[in-house]
Amino acid sequence: KLFWRVACVMNLGFGDQGNQQSQQFAWHACTICRAPIKVSYFLIGYNLYALIQTLNGGWHAWNFFTTLAQQVILVVTVLGHEFGHGTMARRVGGEISHILLWPFGGICFSSRPRDLDNRQMLKNDLKIVAAGPTTHFAMAPLWMAVALVVKAVQDPFCKQPEPKLAHFYGLEDGCFDCSSAWECVSGFLNPLAGGGPPPNGNVYGQPLISEVGYFFWSTCGIAISMNVMLFLFNVFFPMYPADGCKLLAIGLMYCCGVRPRRAALILVVASVVCAGIIILYCLFQLRGAMGGGGGGGWMVGVMGMMAVMSLTESYRIWDLRKKRLLNTHPYFFAARSWNATRGGVTTVNSSDLDDEVEPTQQCALGEAAATCMGAVCPCLGSSSRRTQDVESAVTEQAIELTLSPEEIELRRQHRAAFLNRAEAQLQYNRMSVRELEEERLVSRASCE
Repeated sequence: KLFWRVACVMNLGFGDQGNQQSQQFAWHACTICRAPIKVSYFLIGYNLYALIQTLNGGWHAWNFFTTLAQQVILVVTVLGHEFGHGTMARRVGGEISHILLWPFGGICFSSRPRDLDNRQMLKNDLKIVAAGPTTHFAMAPLWMAVALVVKAVQDPFCKQPEPKLAHFYGLEDGCFDCSSAWECVSGFLNPLAGGGPPPNGNVYGQPLISEVGYFFWSTCGIAISMNVMLFLFNVFFPMYPADGCKLLAIGLMYCCGVRPRRAALILVVASVVCAGIIILYCLFQLRGAMGGGGGGGWMVGVMGMMAVMSLTESYRIWDLRKKRLLNTHPYFFAARSWNATRGGVTTVNSSDLDDEVEPTQQCALGEAAATCMGAVCPCLGSSSRRTQDVESAVTEQAIELTLSPEEIELRRQHRAAFLNRAEAQLQYNRMSVRELEEERLVSRASCE
């Protein structure tokens, strides 16, 4: 039974699994700025397990409170990140349904404005997804300021107990060996540098700063490094569902004019590569744990499950691409528009399938090289598509000039009717789970 539950969890996409957890396996912790905050029971269990692990071998206050501080900072940082997404969603006309904190990070369930213009919707989505990582540019300097305040408060107490002997050995007053504020905190900005400056010590090798003061200093350093690492992971590691994955797909479609099918293919390839790297890392850690060399742990298991779920979602996107149903995925709603261009003529796409793509034609060597360069760097190959779009618009206007006034009016009526049906369908597709459930209950009550 447990294996079946785990298999079902891994078979669900991140959005489906997150929505299921927020409805069935989450605790409503509080409401902040009209946004309900829910915490997954699995996250609570994992944090409690990590705290219990610090008690192995006896009580060590430093290990316990350091682990607790890391958990609190992570929750606050992820919550600020998700509020970045939600606040931007509100600014473009949407609303926050709720925010879920779970072992994979956080999910902000928010609505979008009901706009039929695909390009405007892509622009709004790009703003929303970019707002999350942008919050780290505010949180990291804030923690740097707090660290400098902690240092300023502790410096008057960091005096050499034997000034003459300390002067003989070249030891100075002050909590840390740094000459400027930037030098004191810049080391935390590099996660691979090993932290900030070492604390100054007395002639007996004991640090001048108190243990409590150093705890608050190191906690600020952890917060700074965590913001840097989360920003780098979310932006430069395009594994689904990290923000970098959506930035890649939407950026290609909005900024470079890449077709949704090609953007989906690039996303799948990038996500599979990144998930493969994570799985190899987890297997390496597991091998070390089995050999008694350390490694392993719950965090490695969470990363491995996240990578497997990412592969599952990548396969789904690939399958939707083959079935021409990419428009049903929230990343690629632009794959289906109210009009489609075929053979230079703009026609209405009244089906549920993606817009048809013109067949690939044989081209000369120079055009083939340009196509290959466009596949590697899609921004280089977008000018021809823009030219085709302009030509298609001109062709559409020329066709309307050859029709009679009655035919033009009839054509406009058909188009208006289709747009009304499309708008109604779009509003239905963008209804939240709560709204759909309320509508179902109302319809059942009316039938009874």
